[in-house]
Amino acid sequence: MPFTLKAVPTLKQSRDYPMTDTPRPNVTGADREGRMTEEQRRELGGLLREKRAGLRPADVGLPEGIRRRAPGLRREEVALLAGVSVAWYTWLEQGRAIRPSAGTLERILDALRCTQEERLYIQQLQRATPDPPEGPWNPLLQQVLDAFLPAPALLLNQHWERTAQNATAEYLEFFPQLGDGACLLDLMFLGAEARAIVRDWPDQARQLVAAFRLDSSRYTNDDWFPQKVRQLSAASPDFATFWAERQVRDHAAVHMHLQHPEFGLLALNATWLQVSGTPHFKILVCTADPGSPTAAALARMAARTR
Repeated sequence: MPFTLKAVPTLKQSRDYPMTDTPRPNVTGADREGRMTEEQRRELGGLLREKRAGLRPADVGLPEGIRRRAPGLRREEVALLAGVSVAWYTWLEQGRAIRPSAGTLERILDALRCTQEERLYIQQLQRATPDPPEGPWNPLLQQVLDAFLPAPALLLNQHWERTAQNATAEYLEFFPQLGDGACLLDLMFLGAEARAIVRDWPDQARQLVAAFRLDSSRYTNDDWFPQKVRQLSAASPDFATFWAERQVRDHAAVHMHLQHPEFGLLALNATWLQVSGTPHFKILVCTADPGSPTAAALARMAARTR
């Protein structure tokens, strides 16, 4: 028997999809108890809207139905698939102060075909996070960076600010200094030379923003992240566009091409490594394929720094 959506207009009476969650007002002091803040609820709602707009009925096993005024699934269809009321799901997208159970949220994410990175992002948004980490970095990590030579390697803190680097990374300093506190996103979006140096700049910049979104969900109590987003959105239309897309991705290995004024085109494999015991620090190392012209160029750079 083919599946139809005849029951959608009367979901309030549906027995096949019981209303497992109902809207409830927020309570005083909820944010202090680890619940989502208003900004986090807006972020969750925005991601749900973007996912819904990117799906067609055929993607989730539903008929196309009558002509649609807007692309994507209707809220009624998502609510039907997840087993919640249309009003409740609408409020969730609007960022209302409601708290979905873990099971209900999981059904919504399944209905929207969310990726593992998107699920992790949403889970971290909901967690009560500790205060931002403090304290100096371990100087022994400089030895780790130097062990990657001739590959360039940098140590970044939770704000993606460069804390340390090895000699090849220093030699490969393409971008002008932007002042104390400049982070990797500043270099990509505010550095005047970035677009000329990074050959595949749009793809690299978009992926960087998506990874930054996932990282920011780990530090929901750190005001630096929303402040940085507002600053970059005002200064860079490209960043504002990429951020509004609400893409989420992990720090996967990325193949990139950089144009060096002396050594020409460099084909690098950028990999992010987590520092054990200090999760707010990451190492970014850029390797080259063995025997490639880029590998030879990195070896010559490292030799010049000795």
